[in-house]
Amino acid sequence: MSSKRGIFGAWEIPNLVLISAQKDSVTGEIVDRLLRRGWKFSHMTDNIREGFSALEDGEASVLLIEDSHDLPASLVLRGQLSNPTALLTPTMVAASDDQPDKALFKEIGMPEVIDAPIHPARFIESLEFMLRRWSTGNLARIWDVRKLLVKKQSTEAMKALTTMVGTSELMPLLAPAIAHGIRRLNDAKVVEKVLLNAIREFPRNLGIILSTIDFYLHMAMPDTALKVIEAAKKNHGNPNLVIPEQIQAKLMLNEVDQCIPLLKELMKANYMPKTAKVFLSRCLYAEGHVEDFMNSIDHQIILLDQFKQAWTRKTGESA
Repeated sequence: MSSKRGIFGAWEIPNLVLISAQKDSVTGEIVDRLLRRGWKFSHMTDNIREGFSALEDGEASVLLIEDSHDLPASLVLRGQLSNPTALLTPTMVAASDDQPDKALFKEIGMPEVIDAPIHPARFIESLEFMLRRWSTGNLARIWDVRKLLVKKQSTEAMKALTTMVGTSELMPLLAPAIAHGIRRLNDAKVVEKVLLNAIREFPRNLGIILSTIDFYLHMAMPDTALKVIEAAKKNHGNPNLVIPEQIQAKLMLNEVDQCIPLLKELMKANYMPKTAKVFLSRCLYAEGHVEDFMNSIDHQIILLDQFKQAWTRKTGESA
């Protein structure tokens, strides 16, 4: 083994998954540096589910997320909370300093956060540092659990995770993973107990908070979810990344009109602006804000006709 490979050569499954909306973010130099160490990108995709599937199938062992306006890193990190294999995967997040939520990324799971645009040498250094962290101590135990999940031995994986509950440093990974596993068994009371106990121990950990919000939304408890959301916004400086959950809770309560300012807030922050604009148009149309709706679709008659046809199909009314 060449000395240059070191930990890279010792690592199982030397493949990475890149989830990014930007096609040219990984330069040829980055690819070459990885190849010299026996590594490569097995998947480069803007589809979160596709990226996670590669991790679940054991095709890759490291996840690189690149933050962007259209595909925020927080969206992928939130997705990991509902996918134990992806959550227990060594993860790197590349984000620029002008991303207001960047400091919060470390609180969702246990990712390494690096600067964007990605610098080849610093990327390799950060990747090596992360692999070394996951090769020893408690993170090595998490890695062993991940191998059980890849082998589809979920029962054994859950048992292994529960033996680590007393390890405080791992709770940002353990609580969401264990809660998700129990949730699949439809034991809501135990799930809530696991998450609330974790919040008491780590009251500001955003990953555990987001898992709790997701649980209450899943259990059709939007009022309770909103209480957790409001506390999270207050304690974390009103981050953009909890607004989608707030919108979902408002929709569940049929408070469509209250979604409008939230969607405008996302657009102003340039957080998934295209998606936010689509949903804003729908909410404006549903609430009868005709002038604002027409402005949102740039007065395109063809789009107005599409909205009318879709609304007719949904409501069962005659055209």
